[in-house]
Amino acid sequence: MLDPDQGAQAGDLLEEAVSHLREYWDRVSEEQRQREIRNNEMVADAYDVRDDVPCDVLLERVSLKRNVAFTYPKDTPEVRNEKFAQDVVKELISYAVGCMFGRYSLDKPGLILASRGETLDDYHAQIPSPSFGPDADNVIPVTETDCFEDDIVTRFRRFLSVAFGKENLAANIAYIEQVLGKSIRKYFVNDFYNDHVKMYSNRPIYWQYSSQTNNKGSFKALVYLHRYTPKTTNVVLNYLRDYANKIADIADSLERSDRTADKKQAAKLRKAILECKDYEDQTLYPLATRNLEIDLDDGVLVNYLRMGKALRSIPAIEKKRKEVSTWTWPVHPLKEEDKEVRNGKE
Repeated sequence: MLDPDQGAQAGDLLEEAVSHLREYWDRVSEEQRQREIRNNEMVADAYDVRDDVPCDVLLERVSLKRNVAFTYPKDTPEVRNEKFAQDVVKELISYAVGCMFGRYSLDKPGLILASRGETLDDYHAQIPSPSFGPDADNVIPVTETDCFEDDIVTRFRRFLSVAFGKENLAANIAYIEQVLGKSIRKYFVNDFYNDHVKMYSNRPIYWQYSSQTNNKGSFKALVYLHRYTPKTTNVVLNYLRDYANKIADIADSLERSDRTADKKQAAKLRKAILECKDYEDQTLYPLATRNLEIDLDDGVLVNYLRMGKALRSIPAIEKKRKEVSTWTWPVHPLKEEDKEVRNGKE
């Protein structure tokens, strides 16, 4: 992450902060290389073999995550710069989402909400007046069509304004989109969850409800596992219905246009409305009526599978369904209604 002690401070341009961070880690990596060389020399001197064994250490062998020579050994300096910036920006986005859910805070280092049963009251007990507060209902919409005042893109823009200054927002958004190679909305809709699942080794702590089990769902929403309650799916259901109504209004307006592009977009939205209706009837409403409880001690694998088709399919988790269905130790084991194998593809 961008650490204030490493050159990134509120009010900085993000591009400058990333550059300072790169300079910091280049310096730290070289310092570590010199320590390892000195260690080798001391051992060689102790055995009187200084002239017989090499003591030098290549920078590529210094195993620090932020050492670009170690992390991207086969790339050119230019590509290393690009990959370093992209990795840092993605980690910043991940941290921002954590702040949106109350896992982290700009006002206090370390984890804030990360234990079973913790609520916003626990958050405010630690941070009474946060500069950037967590989402109230633990559901953040992630949709291609801009329909909500509290969706993930809006919240991310607020985060950047607080963390790096409102006066730098436009420049920081432009820099992030240049580094990602796409708009922030497209990144959140198409890529963020893939990166999150990879970061957490197929055991995500943010779960994505999706109207399709692959990555093509029109409606998506993120929730934080540690703040999940039996009512969470009901909250998502309300967002789904609201989303379907909003895009129906947009479709009505576009259909009155004479432009071919508008009519094409209206047809796309009509298809999305049908998709959302099917998701509601076949999946989300039945799950919401169950008021499903989870126990964090059961682990992500068991709990994720118990959510059935409501969540985005993760192949590495899905392939464990048959095995997990035989386990008897979980507090809430898979039941018959949880055991349907899904065929969603990434």
